Amino acid sequence: MSPGRAPDASRAKTEPGSLEHLVERMIGAIRLAPETYAEIARDPAATRLGLVVLLAVGLAQGIGSFAEFGRAGVVLSLGSAYLGWLCSSLLVWLIGTRLLGGSGELARLLRTMAFAASPQFLWIAAALPLGSAEIVLALGIFCMTLIAHVVAIRQALGLGTGRAVAAFTGGFAIFVVAALVLGTVVGPLPGLESAPSTASGTAPGSAPAPQAPR
Repeated sequence: MSPGRAPDASRAKTEPGSLEHLVERMIGAIRLAPETYAEIARDPAATRLGLVVLLAVGLAQGIGSFAEFGRAGVVLSLGSAYLGWLCSSLLVWLIGTRLLGGSGELARLLRTMAFAASPQFLWIAAALPLGSAEIVLALGIFCMTLIAHVVAIRQALGLGTGRAVAAFTGGFAIFVVAALVLGTVVGPLPGLESAPSTASGTAPGSAPAPQAPR
């Protein structure tokens, strides 16, 4: 760079796809910033980063509940994160585009819904001896995750807030009912009777469903 020349502003930006870029987007998602979700919806590369978000969230939930559920909790947290993300996203997309007048490819919704799980990364704090404060943590994460999914749906499918809420509610309800029915039919797996239910792993919207307050 020649003397006196201002630094290239484009180089000052975080490199797309880098760890710093991922963290920046997760922070934006936790802050419920609509512009962050809009940017994610437009960026095909964000799908890969969304998978990393789900991995981080699943591990955080598993670590937070490790003292209570052990390794089984980690395994089920990871499995429910990815399975819940796929199933709930598909349900929300079908409701949003077929019934509520939304538009947009499923891939757009998958990306934003994955990042909408970002608030659940805060579950890692449950590994600390919080006592009664854990209820406050649970309620905070629950509310943030619900709102994050509504924002994700709104930005990905071009729906108004009311219709985004309807798509989320409908998709989540179907997903939970299906999970409960499947759990009743299949029954608990040997050795995992005390592990967290998959119904609380991922909420509609590409991402792990909001975990119910514990």
